[in-house]
Order: sequence, then structure tokens, then C-alpha cells
Amino acid sequence: MKPLPDLDLQLHALFDIINGRTKTQLLLTAIELNIFDFLSTSQSAESVAAELGTHPMGTRFLLDGLAALDLVDKEDGRYRNRPGTQMALHRQSPAYVGRMFSMMGSMAWMLSGQDLMFDSGEVAETMKRVGFSSVESSVVGTPMMLMELDIARK
Repeated sequence: MKPLPDLDLQLHALFDIINGRTKTQLLLTAIELNIFDFLSTSQSAESVAAELGTHPMGTRFLLDGLAALDLVDKEDGRYRNRPGTQMALHRQSPAYVGRMFSMMGSMAWMLSGQDLMFDSGEVAETMKRVGFSSVESSVVGTPMMLMELDIARK
């Protein structure tokens, strides 16, 4: 049997590309839920879930994802914002950029031609003004909670 050649494969860049959407969705979900506002001090997933009204297991998965992205620190099952995250993603920070990131995420969906979903009537009204043909409200069940969303269609 012929041995396989030694390969020095550097797959990190490829994994970053393929995981890009997952990373983006983790960040946008955390911004939408205002997770970072609860993590100025060390908190358990259960306490964050209780504050948000979300499922503890789903909240823990989200927080673990944010820890994997180095946005929050996890120690002894408790989570806390990293300093840069506190500065950029806590809504009371003068350097808050979460709303800008949310809008960038929404624009990416709009450019892809997909239906857009928002949980804010103000945003849905704006979408009608910029050319979406219809906006309708709908209750959508997610693994973490029921959400009333405005759905904009091109």
C-alpha cells in the first residue's frame, strides 16, 4: 500500500470563510437580544435567560458561541463582556456600534433578495418607504421564544 504524502494544510482561512455566516448570526442575534447589556458583570446563562425571557439552554449555546468568538469571557460557567465588547456593544457606551451592525446585517439580506424579518414596526415602515412591496406582521415560533415579526417582501 502506498503511503499518503505529508501535507502541510493550513485550513484556518477556509474554516473562517465557511463559518462566516454562523459568526455573523451569533453576533447579530446577541445584538438583537441586547445580551451585552447584561454582561457588564459576570452572569450565568440562566440569569441572562431569566432577564431576557429566553430558554436557558439556547441562551447558553449563544453565550458559548460568543465566548468562542472572544467577545465574552467564560469562567466557571459565568460570562462577562471583554473590554472591547463592553466598549463597542453595550448600548450605554458612547462608542456603541450595535445598531450599525444590525443595519449592515439587514442590508446584506436585502441585497440577497431574501425576505427580511424585523421585530420593529419602525424598521418595517422604513422598508416600505425604500421599495419593499409589502410588510405584514406574523408570529414566529423560535427555539427560544415566540416573536412577533414584520416581514418585508420585495
